[in-house]
Amino acid sequence: MLPMTRDFLTLCPGPIDVASGADLVTQAALFRLIVENTVEVIVRYDSNYRRVYISPSSREMLGYDPAEMLGKPAYELNHPDDLERANRTLRGIGPGNPCSKLIFRLRRKDGVYIWLETLYHRVAWVSGVNA
Repeated sequence: MLPMTRDFLTLCPGPIDVASGADLVTQAALFRLIVENTVEVIVRYDSNYRRVYISPSSREMLGYDPAEMLGKPAYELNHPDDLERANRTLRGIGPGNPCSKLIFRLRRKDGVYIWLETLYHRVAWVSGVNA
């Protein structure tokens, strides 16, 4: 059996009071500190399911530097037997289904497939601020 890991978790920070610029800067700095130091891999995709952000923990878990994964399709590293289910899960997320869990295999840079438990969470993004 392949090793089971848990990653690709989307973090949802608490509400941010955008009326206070100082609070927003503090919240953003805290969020960046958490995201860049977590052992979980955090990924943000664009509307075409391409990676636009991947946390530094991808180096340890997957063997890839985040820059190597940016702009690439969400499914490029999926095990072929899990591809259809992963595609269906990711594309099924929307206003009526904002969060979904998927357990699947992903290929590390060294070619080994590992099992992942992924939580996909739809986040509206407006002018760089969660809406």
